[in-house]
Amino acid sequence: MENAVFIAAEFASAAICFVLLRFMIKPYRTTGENRYLGLPLAFAFLGVSYVLMGLALYFESFLFVEEIKWLQLFTQAYAFAFLAATYYFSKKTSKRSNLWWNITYAALVFAAVVSYLVVFEPPMFRLPSYKTVDEYFRIFNIVCLAYIS
Repeated sequence: MENAVFIAAEFASAAICFVLLRFMIKPYRTTGENRYLGLPLAFAFLGVSYVLMGLALYFESFLFVEEIKWLQLFTQAYAFAFLAATYYFSKKTSKRSNLWWNITYAALVFAAVVSYLVVFEPPMFRLPSYKTVDEYFRIFNIVCLAYIS
């Protein structure tokens, strides 16, 4: 079990994300505003991405390891996209920005569904190299994190 440290780190990160998820639900429950819905969604996606990577590392010879890795990439990217969108729209209070948040939220959910279908329907779509796409997703995640900070 050469990946034991990495597996433990992934599951510890997932646990932290799920604890943060619990705390991020409070602002949404308190205000009831849709613009705070992205925080719990983001930490839920992030926690799921860490669980998926932990499973991919644990079951290296499992049949669906490649699909699990792709799902991890997508869920992590959506987590950071939800965080960035939530931070962007939390500064705005007008009804117009609320409409744009709903449109952004719907677009992110639609993109998530489409990307998950692409991963699980490989005969229809040929996916590029995982390592290549991983680099692009890392750049996207860093851009989202740079905006948040």
